Amino acid sequence: MFKVGASRIPITPELAKLSYDLVMLGWGDPKHKAKTVETEIYSRAVAFEADGDARLIFVCVELCFVTESLRRGVMERLTLRYSHLNIQESELVITATHTHNGPAGYCHSILYSAPSMGYYPEVYNRIVVGITESIVQAWNKRVNAELKHSSDVIPLSEPVAFNRAIYAWNKNPDVTHHGYRERDQALDRTMDVLLAVDEQKKPIALISWFAVHCTSVHRDFFGIHSDNKGVASQQIEKLWAEQGSPDGIAIFAQGASGDVSPNYQRYFLKRETRGKYRDDLKSCEYNAKIQSDFALALIAKAKPLQGFLPSLVTMILLRCRSLRIL
Repeated sequence: MFKVGASRIPITPELAKLSYDLVMLGWGDPKHKAKTVETEIYSRAVAFEADGDARLIFVCVELCFVTESLRRGVMERLTLRYSHLNIQESELVITATHTHNGPAGYCHSILYSAPSMGYYPEVYNRIVVGITESIVQAWNKRVNAELKHSSDVIPLSEPVAFNRAIYAWNKNPDVTHHGYRERDQALDRTMDVLLAVDEQKKPIALISWFAVHCTSVHRDFFGIHSDNKGVASQQIEKLWAEQGSPDGIAIFAQGASGDVSPNYQRYFLKRETRGKYRDDLKSCEYNAKIQSDFALALIAKAKPLQGFLPSLVTMILLRCRSLRIL
């Protein structure tokens, strides 16, 4: 018997309360500063328990990547404030969507703090508290659940992902070689989804894994933004709320994205390659809709997950290989 709980907690920095300009992380540009909040960014957590014993907690944060300092801070807070839950480090997976329009300054290492010109304790503490609270709420919300899984390839008719390192791809001895115009074929287009529903068949949580960078929004946009995967999560959660399941949590986790980009077109006077539209926000919505629509299609044909927690752990860890997780 599975029990599953899910939660979503905002981790967006409170810009008005900061005494400095907040640099964003991803583009490596110290001029890329947050002037507004275009979308909230969240920590989403799903807690799994099997037979009242084995358990796993999967967290996805809308940040560029997870740092050891974040993980250490979360474990310290769990130990000090929630020791009665007895959550072990080995039971916790924390991963990031890899948005390039999230806050910098939450790293304790010099290298990753260089673009932000230092470490921001207010940002770090906000993220640690948000991740911890999402974990605790997800654990406390556990109910009897059924798990379903589905997997399929997003068709080439959907311009969702492109390999920008096509020449490096072709150096692999075990791949089909592709030309520059076939960069959408030089990658893994598989999406996996894991769905948890309660005893009334209402959605508790969705986790989707698909490999594409969260770089639909570029460095010339000066607002905090969750990018395509965050927007895809919001699209599903809004749909579920309209259908009477306002507590359903949708996670669009990152796959082994390497150099897989949502951007494939050049526009006059724009620095980098962009998405379907000249307007980054429209391109972001478009890419997110491809991901969320395909996830819904996979949900419709999902089959019950066989076995208990070991098979779940195996599936999650296989999908998380080579990712930005700690």
